[in-house]
Amino acid sequence: MSFVTSGLMIKMCFGSSRDGCRWNRRTRMNISETIHEGGDITIVTIEGRLDANTSSVLESRFVELTEQGRRKFVFELQGLEYVSSAGLRSLLLAAKKTKTLQGKLALAGMNENVREVFDMSGFSAIFSIYGTEAEALAAVQGA
Repeated sequence: MSFVTSGLMIKMCFGSSRDGCRWNRRTRMNISETIHEGGDITIVTIEGRLDANTSSVLESRFVELTEQGRRKFVFELQGLEYVSSAGLRSLLLAAKKTKTLQGKLALAGMNENVREVFDMSGFSAIFSIYGTEAEALAAVQGA
């Protein structure tokens, strides 16, 4: 499924595998979700730029997922190239919503530049951050 919002093409990919989700160079952000084998953890892959132009897409999609009863999340950020203060706000809103719902949210696979933004802003102390998706899954699964 894909749709246009604010003049940006955002590709939304659904299903049990990432094979069906391909990066489109014309997009500024790509969000895809997969359900982990156990069925209770949603892996949200965010690629590209998370900024004022794209953060609302993440926020609305996250609300949809929680309304579907999802409570455990891993945000895979390996392909995230840039995060602005608006993007940080979206991630913080997701963390607050997850906590309110007594769920669990972990971040995984940050590149060096994104990690530096988290460290400088103090967000590293707020989030559970893991080097790999597997580590984040294990942490969320144990919650």
